[in-house]
Amino acid sequence: MDDKYKIWVKMPERTPVLISGLGEKGKGQMSLAVLNKMRASEEFEILPYGLTAEDTSSGFCDPRNNQLGLSLIRPSELEAGFGAIKRALKGRGGVAVDFSVASAILSNAQYSTRLGLLPIIGTSGGDVGKLDELARESGVHILYAPNMASAVVSVKYNLEDFAARVPLGLCFCEGSVWESHQRTKDKTSATAKDIVALLNTKLGVRISEADITKIRKPEEQLRMGVAQEFLDGQGWHSYFLRATNAEGAEQLKEFSSFLWMNMFCDTNPALKGYSPIAQKPYLAPAEAGEYPLLLYGWGSPNSDVFVSQKHTPGELTLVHNVNGRGPYADGTIFGARVQLARQARKEPARASSMVDALYKN
Repeated sequence: MDDKYKIWVKMPERTPVLISGLGEKGKGQMSLAVLNKMRASEEFEILPYGLTAEDTSSGFCDPRNNQLGLSLIRPSELEAGFGAIKRALKGRGGVAVDFSVASAILSNAQYSTRLGLLPIIGTSGGDVGKLDELARESGVHILYAPNMASAVVSVKYNLEDFAARVPLGLCFCEGSVWESHQRTKDKTSATAKDIVALLNTKLGVRISEADITKIRKPEEQLRMGVAQEFLDGQGWHSYFLRATNAEGAEQLKEFSSFLWMNMFCDTNPALKGYSPIAQKPYLAPAEAGEYPLLLYGWGSPNSDVFVSQKHTPGELTLVHNVNGRGPYADGTIFGARVQLARQARKEPARASSMVDALYKN
């Protein structure tokens, strides 16, 4: 073809990504899920280096052996690897996704900001105050979100919103929770504990961490309705609220109306693309007791997230079920886009949350 007919189009430059929390022998599954999603996107460029734990074997750190195609750097090798990562960046900025461990959050964030990368942190247990101080001092935006799934973030946001409008608005209610995750998650869900604390301190519900039932047995999860393919990666939560008197019943009625108007609606950015669906009836796990569970709610386009509430006189059940790690990876990518846009707009750097990204952007 004659050159005069050629049209030259400058393709947008891909954003470099450094992944932390990759590991061997089944470790680092969340980091791997994000890596695969970003690698499949034309928007991001996975750097040829990743961060791993100190106990990762040297053989697995070699890109010829780990099937990730990355050279993995252990904590004791960070300074030695700094120059190599800097050269791979070629003067560009980017993001550093961290799904490692709580003890590494601050040091990984410090390392990332030195590289000029925006930390996107999905690990629970971080010190928000120290992360905010780091962001302001370095001029680099930081996203800290122990739960990246937008629909789950929306549940907490709307509870906070209701509490701000109606302080102690469920003070004549009591509650309990059950949360189901893959067998390898030993600890009680941080999300469940956060929501329980919120219900108790801000809404006055008689509930504590002792009221959380932790479900980890695959046979119980199958009975609940978790699909076999998601037994190694799922998060099903149900919060059961019960009125202790007639005033409590009125409080739950008001709360239910608030949720329908503010959360389960087309204007909620966290449920963009979701639609009302019917979920097949399922039984509560035996170790959680028998509860009336939900039939109708809002589901994501590919059915990997289901959120709903069921209100009957004197009782309300709030549910958020996540199948697989995809929704958390999607939320991570969304959060990275928001932070990159903030950095490009030269907004004052700070540590922000997924609530900020979804509702205050």
